[in-house]
Amino acid sequence: MQYLSNHPQDVFFATFLFITILSLFLIRGLQHIDMVGTDGTRCWPIIIAKGSGKHFHFRKSKFSMLLIKHFKIQTGCVINFLLALLFLLMCRPLLTIFRRHKVGEIIPVDDHVHYHKLAGVLVMLFSVIHAVAHFVNIGMFF
Repeated sequence: MQYLSNHPQDVFFATFLFITILSLFLIRGLQHIDMVGTDGTRCWPIIIAKGSGKHFHFRKSKFSMLLIKHFKIQTGCVINFLLALLFLLMCRPLLTIFRRHKVGEIIPVDDHVHYHKLAGVLVMLFSVIHAVAHFVNIGMFF
């Protein structure tokens, strides 16, 4: 609890980042909720793995192919946002403007390098997930 009172900017930035990523997933999911496969199945913005125990596998159907395509779209949208954030965090004129105004009290301007690195790690993580979704999609055709 003491961390929250000592580092309000860090808490604000982490909360903002989490809510933004979650809302991007939901928004992109809802935009593509009406995707219909050739067999008439609809795609919902939830990834479902069929299996039991430790072994999970995706069913080779049009529905699961739509789900993978859906997941690729969602992670791609998050990657776009994080890359824009990555560049904005290192934009010195913008940081100087933030320092002059009240926005600098809310946004962690002085720790911008730390958050730049955090955004880079998140880009790498979501890029790996995005690439794996592409590989799974290619594997479904064989």
